[in-house]
Amino acid sequence: MKYIQFFSCILLLIVLSACQGSSPRDHMRQLEADYEKARKLLVKENYPKAMQVLRGCAEKGHGGCAQTLGAAYYSGRWVSFDLEEAIRWHTVAYQSGLSNDFAGVYGAISLATIMCDTRHLQGGYSKHRYWIQRAKALLQNLEASRSRMPSKTEIAFTALFKNIAYMESTITTRNCNANS
Repeated sequence: MKYIQFFSCILLLIVLSACQGSSPRDHMRQLEADYEKARKLLVKENYPKAMQVLRGCAEKGHGGCAQTLGAAYYSGRWVSFDLEEAIRWHTVAYQSGLSNDFAGVYGAISLATIMCDTRHLQGGYSKHRYWIQRAKALLQNLEASRSRMPSKTEIAFTALFKNIAYMESTITTRNCNANS
């Protein structure tokens, strides 16, 4: 009887440890590693494998992978052009917020560009304006910590604000295709 209890406890510990999985930090490290792997595959022009890695990574919520995948679908580079998939993956990138090198901001800017370029299909300038405002809001959340940013990040931050300002001006001139 004691042996049965002992082995039952061991079995329970094995099952529990298998269910625990990795920590969130380990999960993020793995996603970052996958993102880097996909980037290397793109450099080597192994597009099918890179897209497979990006999709897996994006499905787990990595903003950088989602942004790259969205850009691929919108440009028709590495995969066939697919507007719905582009919107889907840029939205996932936006939802990642400020993690993954401002992926959320880039996602919102990309969605604003798509809404501008396809305004006859997507709801016109109002959706273009909506996504510009989302990008601005994300960047403004960072404003307080801006003084503590490394210079490389500061340069990206400044460039993003300039891009958003330009996109806002396209709304007022009703010429949003000028930024393409």
